[in-house]
Amino acid sequence: MTLVSEDTVPEATVGLLREACRQRNIPFEVLTARTFDFDPSQRLQTGDMLYRAAVSIAALRAEQFLFADYSAPEVPVLGFLLAPS
Repeated sequence: MTLVSEDTVPEATVGLLREACRQRNIPFEVLTARTFDFDPSQRLQTGDMLYRAAVSIAALRAEQFLFADYSAPEVPVLGFLLAPS
């Protein structure tokens, strides 16, 4: 599981997720939104899990980068934000 985090996310939140993953033998990685480098090799693959505990714009952008399939032009990156309500 990849956790997108930042300094404002309580350590208890990170710890609970880390422990839950450990108990289930699920790899756990914390990415800090503020220092995320947007390396394409870090994009998620089918079956990967992602949880964004952080609420900053930087965290949102990191989540979009990790999750989005930029190879499929018919999938808008911000489509869920621009959809009519």
